[in-house]
Amino acid sequence: MSQEDFARDAATELARAAPPISVGAYTLAGFTLNEWVAIATFFYVVFQLAFLLYRWRRVAKKTQREGVSE
Repeated sequence: MSQEDFARDAATELARAAPPISVGAYTLAGFTLNEWVAIATFFYVVFQLAFLLYRWRRVAKKTQREGVSE
């Protein structure tokens, strides 16, 4: 068996194994892909909320220091 035949056979077998490997990877730690997306979305929303509250607090302190002159 030449190296070209070996490489072609290896690539073919890897392509056949790709779907089961991806399904196995998606169920990492017992969670499905849908659950991982939900978890990531939850943390994204929490971090966005924390950043927004930080920004509002910083703006409020800045206007309080400068005094509101209308």
